[in-house]
Amino acid sequence: MSVGNIQVLVIESDPESLKHTILNIQDYQLVSTITTASNCDEALVTLIDFTPDIILLEYPVKGHVGNKFLKYINSKLQGTNVIYVSDSKENAIHAIHDGVFNYLLKPIMPEELKNALNKALFDKENNIQERFNQIIDKTSEEIKLKFQTSKGYLLVKPDEIIFCRASSFYTELILTDERTELCFLLLSKIEQMLAPYDFIRISRSILVNCRHIRRINRAECSVTLSSGGKEHEVKGSKAQIKNLCKLENE
Repeated sequence: MSVGNIQVLVIESDPESLKHTILNIQDYQLVSTITTASNCDEALVTLIDFTPDIILLEYPVKGHVGNKFLKYINSKLQGTNVIYVSDSKENAIHAIHDGVFNYLLKPIMPEELKNALNKALFDKENNIQERFNQIIDKTSEEIKLKFQTSKGYLLVKPDEIIFCRASSFYTELILTDERTELCFLLLSKIEQMLAPYDFIRISRSILVNCRHIRRINRAECSVTLSSGGKEHEVKGSKAQIKNLCKLENE
């Protein structure tokens, strides 16, 4: 997985907690920028020329603007996900009242932070995909799909996708120009998008473009895909390979 372009704002008044949080975030490969503020007043100034994808917000909030800060985010930065961070479970109730359901307790555990970042990022990008309705060019001659990737937006024709492979909260798109792009969508969502374009699921983690199939090996439950002289062999389930053979023989 390559380093991404996710921007994170950490609002934390305690220097030790701030240091601990930054060290954990730096291990998250999709984060490219980490900006910090000691309270919401400083954060508000930061947001003048910085639009974070995710905000880790100390709770109760510090600064004169107080709860107005969250209202500002909800109205001006609707694409930003907020994760509350506190040393008290009781504050989780207040977080829910404020419409924030991502919540971490101090000291933040690396795995919990990673899961929270994954969930916030997945929710954000999934909403973006739905707003764009996935397809931005519906002409019969050249259909293009729009995906949010670790590097930005990707416009791609269905035929340019050889196969898709599930990867945790994300999906890898293996393309005909020998690129692999990481997309912020579950494989099940991509399967729905590509259903009209002759794609088929051969296992829980693999979705293939039938137009690129060169060989099907029932004995080894494998499919060989070919594009530009390069071959890719992927494994499927016994049942799905059997169904695929039936389709190919029709």
